[in-house]
Formats: sequence, structure tokens, C-alpha cells
Amino acid sequence: FQQSLERHKYLNGFAHSAGDAFYGINQFSDLSAQEFSDIYLKSYPAMKDNYIVPNKIFSSENALPLRFDWRDKNLVTSVKNQMDPALKLLCVGNSDGKCVMEPTHGRNFRQQGPITHFPSENPTCGACWAFSIVDTVESAYAIKGHPLTELSVQQVIDCSYMDNGCNGGSTLSALKWLYQSQTKLVRSSVYPFKSHTGSCHYFPAMEFGVSIKGYHAYDLSLPLDPKVFTKVLGSGAVEDSHHSEDVMMTLLIHYGPLAVIVDALSWQDYLGGIIQYHCSSGHSNHAVLVVGYDKSGDIPYWIVKNSWGTTWGIDGYVHIKMGGNLCGIADFVAFPKM
Repeated sequence: FQQSLERHKYLNGFAHSAGDAFYGINQFSDLSAQEFSDIYLKSYPAMKDNYIVPNKIFSSENALPLRFDWRDKNLVTSVKNQMDPALKLLCVGNSDGKCVMEPTHGRNFRQQGPITHFPSENPTCGACWAFSIVDTVESAYAIKGHPLTELSVQQVIDCSYMDNGCNGGSTLSALKWLYQSQTKLVRSSVYPFKSHTGSCHYFPAMEFGVSIKGYHAYDLSLPLDPKVFTKVLGSGAVEDSHHSEDVMMTLLIHYGPLAVIVDALSWQDYLGGIIQYHCSSGHSNHAVLVVGYDKSGDIPYWIVKNSWGTTWGIDGYVHIKMGGNLCGIADFVAFPKM
């Protein structure tokens, strides 16, 4: 815990304006950086030869808006939580700010007091890869005119044979599995989240479910040739050397929220603001969902939905500065075809 306080002080030393990211005590403060990584950062980076740098996507004559957010259209489901639904992790407002874990159905994992480690029955499922994919399918389905529906993350955890359930997985392999198997994702109320890997459940053909017709996955980590992407972005839309994130904006607007893989090690202590420093690329370990962006202020940023509950970050979201592939946000960008 003392190491966390020292880390907060160091990270907050780089804040120079009211909009900068700030760090402090949250539900992860009693975890070491290694424990945090081992428990929460379980997304495997996709191999480079499994997806492509696009040379053409589509033509657009319209300038991109300064701000865009799929939540404004009510096409993004609520923030999910990888924590065991039988537990809640609370930060007690005392002088040292330590967190305590409280069971909500009588399982006495620990007596009242500060957390020093997680119980042997791990209350957290390392399946961010599954949460990210289900999030993007939910939005893509709703964008097609259907009701916004909470779909089953547990079904992906249990049934995606290309992945390792709560022990980690890949968003790319999950998309491949959904497409190749033509699995229909059922409602989360039918197949609820349990925070551990179980046996795959199968459902009759008449059961409601959502399947995908394919998927797109791109490596947008490198600057792109403006001669190629002028048609993609519209006349005058290529403004600087970070053309790849301009393409990412276009994909977001025309296709829906994007599943991405980032380096989230520094997110352990995040409380709010725009992340601009200490978030490298090239070490992808966590899958999340990009739902929007905002370029109307001094610092343009991506709006990113996480799966650590609403008590983390900005009601479960994080803002990441646009440009420069911060956190590796453009290394892997994917979305389903519906």
C-alpha cells in the first residue's frame, strides 16, 4: 500500500493542468503492480500476421466531427465488472484509505480489515478479452436497429475454445470463434457472469441469440500514407503525422465502438482526467472498448470503456490522449460485421 502512495505521488507530479490525469487510492491500491498485472491484465496481443494494415476502407466526403460518442445515441451498454458478482470491493473513507472486501452472500473470505491479497478462490476473472468483444457485438447489433441488449460474457468465457477463459485470451481469436462457429450469444440474464471458467452451455435453436457475419481487425500502429487515406478521411482531414488514429476515428463513426488492446499497467491508480504520459505501446495486455472521442478542447482524447466497474476511473471509463498511439491504442483495432 505504501508503494501505491509513492507511485501516486510520482504520477501526479506530471499533472500541469486541470484536465491532466490524476492518480490515487482506489480498489486496486492494496495490490502490488505485479499482482495487479497477474489478476487483471490477461489479454494476449494478436500476432502481427493475423491482421492487416488496411490500404483502403471506404470513401467519405464529410469532415469528421470534433466530438463523437456512441453513448449519446444510447448504443452502448452499461459498464461491466470482472469482479465476482458475489463480492463488492469498497474503499473505506478512513485516514489511510485502505480498501476492504465484503462478501454479499455470506462467504466470509476475510474478517473486516485491509486487503493484503486475494483469497484462494479468486474473486476476479481475467477475461477482459471477452468483455471487450461482447461489448462491441452488443453495440453493433443495436446500431443495426435492434434493441440494445446485454449479451453473455460468460458464454464467451466458457465456450471460446481458442482461449483460456478467466486465465486470459485474445480478442482476435474470440472474433474468429464467433464467426467460424456461428455461435449465437444469448442474453446475459440467460447465461449470467460467474467470474470463473465453466462448462460450455448449449441452447436450442429457438433461443434468442446474436451472431456475427464476419469481422475486421486492423493494425493501425504506424503512420499511413496520406495519398492513400485522403479518400478514406475526406478532403483536408489528414492533419498531422498520426494518420492511423484519423482512420480509427472514421472506423468508429461508420462501424461502431471498437475493441482495442492496450498497455494498461499504469491504469491501476487512475482516478480521472486525460492520460498523456506513462502509458507505453508495444506491451498490449488489456482489452477495452473505444466508444468515442473529443477534439473540442486543448487536449484531444479517446473515450474508452473498461470492465472494472463504475467505481474505477470516470464512472468506469478512461480518457486517453489522441495521437502518438498512446497506450498502444491503435496496435489492434477490431469490430464485428453484423
